[in-house]
Amino acid sequence: MTLEQAILEKVRSLSPDKQQEILDFAEFLLQKSRTASPQKLSIQPKQSLAEFYGCIQDETFIRQPQGTQPDRELLA
Repeated sequence: MTLEQAILEKVRSLSPDKQQEILDFAEFLLQKSRTASPQKLSIQPKQSLAEFYGCIQDETFIRQPQGTQPDRELLA
């Protein structure tokens, strides 16, 4: 007897409301497996840095001069 046949035999012996619970649980497991295993990137960190270095030419990402901060009093 295969696993599928054993599961089917057990499910058939349950009441319709319990069968619905099993169906709901199976759908939950399917949904969980789809969202829990995102595809991993095959880019190595050094490769990605070399590939994307300098690709953003926006002034937002350029560090602006900060100037100097005034000295503060020491707490006693």
